[in-house]
Order: sequence, then C-alpha cells, then structure tokens
Amino acid sequence: MASIAGGTVTASFFGHSTRLKSTAFALAQATAVELAIVQSMKLITERERPDGSDNLSFPSGHSANAFTVAAVFSHYYGWKWGVPLYAAAGLIAVSRVEKGKHWPSDVAAGATIGLLAGRSGILTTERLTGVRKLSRVTIAPILGAHCWGVSVSVLPAPR
Repeated sequence: MASIAGGTVTASFFGHSTRLKSTAFALAQATAVELAIVQSMKLITERERPDGSDNLSFPSGHSANAFTVAAVFSHYYGWKWGVPLYAAAGLIAVSRVEKGKHWPSDVAAGATIGLLAGRSGILTTERLTGVRKLSRVTIAPILGAHCWGVSVSVLPAPR
C-alpha cells in the first residue's frame, strides 16, 4: 500500500495534472486513516486467524488497502479504472479467505474500512481545494487503549 501511495505522490510531483495531484493527496490521506483504523482494531480485537497463525485477523488489512485504492482511483478516473480495481479488490478479499488467513467478516470489515477511508480522503481533498464546501457536521472515530466510539460535532449555522 505504501508503494502505491508513495508512487502516486511521487508521480504527482513530476506531472502537471491537477487530477493526479488530487488523487495522490486523497490517497495519502486515505492510506493514513485506513492504516490507523485497521492496526488499532487488530490490536483491540485480537481475533485469531482461521489458520491459527496469530491473533491479528480482524479486520483484513489487505482488503482495506485494496478497497481504499479502488475508491480513490475510481472517483478521480471513473469506471475505466474503477471496474478493474474493484474487481481486483474483490479477488484479494476472496483470496484472503481461501488462504485461511481471514474469516469472511474480516474481509467485509476491511472492505468497508477501505471504502470509508477512501471517501474520507476524497472529501477532505475536495474541501481543501475548494471543490466542495465545508460541512457543518463532523463525524470522527475515537480509538483508545480501553475505549472506542464515535464523536459527532455540529457547528452553528453562519449568520
């Protein structure tokens, strides 16, 4: 995942495409969010893998990575990139179950995290570049050593 995000960011420095720069920025943000959520959840849940190799099964990081990339690239480059990337993400998820590394719920959770992280990166990029107006509502996860939850903040309407 780091090589895909890093490669996209590096390519954006050498190219003059605004779309590539937005893609790279959104993917870098989405990757950071996705990795933080996945790694935190693995440590909190300590779910054993089907093959018994360790207790880091939930959620699937491979699925989360693949769906993060698919979400970001399909947003900026359309169905010509989206269809093959989502197909590849689905195959990656299925392969993790087939190899006995994850339960089906692990890959479903990973896919969901990846999609949400991808959308998060896209929305933040669009807000920072002025494509989308700032929202009055902010929803953020809260992850701690002994607690987890969701924070919702609502700003007052402008006068």
